[in-house]
Amino acid sequence: MCSGRVLEGLRRVAAPFGEASSEAIPLPFAELLRDAPRSYAALAVELVYEGYLLHYRSSRVLQGATAETRLLAGDHFYARGLGLVAQADDI
Repeated sequence: MCSGRVLEGLRRVAAPFGEASSEAIPLPFAELLRDAPRSYAALAVELVYEGYLLHYRSSRVLQGATAETRLLAGDHFYARGLGLVAQADDI
């Protein structure tokens, strides 16, 4: 999965929680996993990482959200990432 598709996936997951950034953002795990044999891996790891960022740092994707929204969105991102792994029966 290319970085563009990963970024699109992150923005799609962020949409219900507020305004998603339209700027290019760093996707360190997508870059590392670009040649991974599992096509979902890059998006799954980036979703989990974004969940972490929403809880403990600054989101790369979600702009101007309240603390409560960031907490809820972080849980959602984390769950979506783990869901991709679980759907692939790769746990």
